[in-house]
Amino acid sequence: MFNFLKSTKWFCRFSVLGGASLWLCAFMLAARPASGQQESVVLINTEVGSGYGVAWGKSGNVVTALHLVAGRSKIFVKWKNQEVAATIEKIYQPADLALLRLRTPLNIPRLEIYPGDAPMDTPLNFWEAPLKMVRMNKKETKLDRAVPLERLDNRLEKNLAAFAKALCSDGQSHYPSLKTAVFKFEERNIKKAHSGSPLTLGNQIVGLIDGGPAINAKGSIWAIPAIGNFDKLLKEGSSAAPSRTCSSQRLYSGMRADNPHLDPELAGLANDLAASEENQFTFADDSGDRLSFAIEYRASCEEAYGTMFEEDQRFIRDLLKDEADFEDERVTWKDLLGQSIDIYQDNETGATIAVPTGSELRVEKEDGHTVVKVSSPHAGTTMIISVQQTNSVEESKAAKDWFQQYMVSDGREWVEEKQEEGEEKYEDDIEDYLNDPDEPYYSALIDRVVYDPDEESVVAELYASITIDENDFLGVVIKVNDWEGLTKAQRLYYYLLEACAILTDFAYY
Repeated sequence: MFNFLKSTKWFCRFSVLGGASLWLCAFMLAARPASGQQESVVLINTEVGSGYGVAWGKSGNVVTALHLVAGRSKIFVKWKNQEVAATIEKIYQPADLALLRLRTPLNIPRLEIYPGDAPMDTPLNFWEAPLKMVRMNKKETKLDRAVPLERLDNRLEKNLAAFAKALCSDGQSHYPSLKTAVFKFEERNIKKAHSGSPLTLGNQIVGLIDGGPAINAKGSIWAIPAIGNFDKLLKEGSSAAPSRTCSSQRLYSGMRADNPHLDPELAGLANDLAASEENQFTFADDSGDRLSFAIEYRASCEEAYGTMFEEDQRFIRDLLKDEADFEDERVTWKDLLGQSIDIYQDNETGATIAVPTGSELRVEKEDGHTVVKVSSPHAGTTMIISVQQTNSVEESKAAKDWFQQYMVSDGREWVEEKQEEGEEKYEDDIEDYLNDPDEPYYSALIDRVVYDPDEESVVAELYASITIDENDFLGVVIKVNDWEGLTKAQRLYYYLLEACAILTDFAYY
């Protein structure tokens, strides 16, 4: 009897994989049923987060992301309706991999490694378990190319020290290694909660989803190639389980409301995130494309500040420089760091918007364009966001031009703030990589004010962050219409909005 699975495996192993044969091999593997792959994927729960793993190697072994289980006292593997404890058998830090050993065998079917070069621009499966369900849902994504981790994104390449700091640490070095080859994703439908999920083609593992550490409070996502790294985990991996955990778990791996092992403090947050996922903020942009935002992180300003690039940290510290002009009830650094923010992420574009926790979002039309307005407890202080999924960089430029005109279209005279004698002349902070053939990117931070008739005092202020990431546009503008009349609480809220504007950008893929 002809066995499709066995014949496909034989063909891919022994054929001469030229261009056409390699394509045919990938097609045959992709045609294999997903049910076999699904049976090999497990859910992993710890006391602070959840992720995924895949059965590979000896019976009873599961491979997952090391950052998910490092330093954890409770590690549980859930497969179908069964959950058993597991221990770390080996780790391979350069690729952020951990080999788990189940304390009670579950006879989980094991997958093999995809042979040869990973297929790019080819639909691959990854896996997600809906809340309170043990059956894995198949989702699809595509890989773009392989790069060293240090070259994951232009923005990160310029700030490697901050990137390394955001990764896990064993007290001596960070992991995964910035030199490790990783896969960039072509599509942006992967989130930090997918850490440890295998990328599969047929019944073979192409890679393992990794990443998740917040940098400038935005997620960073990549995949670890399975070929080579899984073998190194087995043959070169250390048997010494790490005692140190990763950084703030609220800013790293995902949390699930159905994880019974969560610490009580995190269980409430997990429920809030689950509610946001179920009630996503969805709207159509100017092109009619549907955008869906759910809360990806919730953290204090202090936690978010710790993830920021040094230049952005300087900006946050400078927010309070004008407090010296107020004699009574000045806003303090402690006041600002104690505020809470929610970071929303769109499922398709990776667009990330930060708002004060508890804010309501509503969609309105302005001059025929779709904008998102954020609720404010103070009249005269506003935050307006524009997100557009365009078809080209040129369309994104047109969206940028409209937004820049719109944000100063209220009839007031918005100008650059005058500098005191001895201060450097103000210039907008602009990064322009739109001519980059692989990763066109543009960002601008813009500060404008309105002076009183005597041009002596600032009476209104705006701050804007504008970003183009390939074919997507994201703009946010913060305005206060009566600066001198603000109370301490109102100034604190405005500073918080400015911090949120700095954090509004695209996730790193």
